Amino acid sequence: MVPVQGRRVRVEFDADQALLPVVRSVAASLAMVEDFTVDDIADVRLAVDEMCSTLITHARPGCLLACQLDSGRGRMAVRGSVDADPGDGPDHDTLSWEIMSVLADTVTSEVAGGRLVLSLTKRRGDV
Repeated sequence: MVPVQGRRVRVEFDADQALLPVVRSVAASLAMVEDFTVDDIADVRLAVDEMCSTLITHARPGCLLACQLDSGRGRMAVRGSVDADPGDGPDHDTLSWEIMSVLADTVTSEVAGGRLVLSLTKRRGDV
């Protein structure tokens, strides 16, 4: 993940779709603090929602979703992870991946140490 100097927020919650509004709100609030435009805030909110939804669909039952959001200098980097089976990563040719790719500047995935990790970055429009 691209290091971003500034603010860091960590959220950990049950890998449950019903809890997505919590992390969406945190992401949008952090984007507001970084003075992102209204459109960029909406992009961040939706990209983080899609990222976490994807993680939840691959999560082992009963695990936690860990999400770290870093912001600074008009940029955000978001990293989410869940316990997952080895080799169980998201397909990059799905609508979900396409949505994340359109809304964020970068999107990556990796499976390591029994964890599926998705990361995305977003720059403020004028940066």
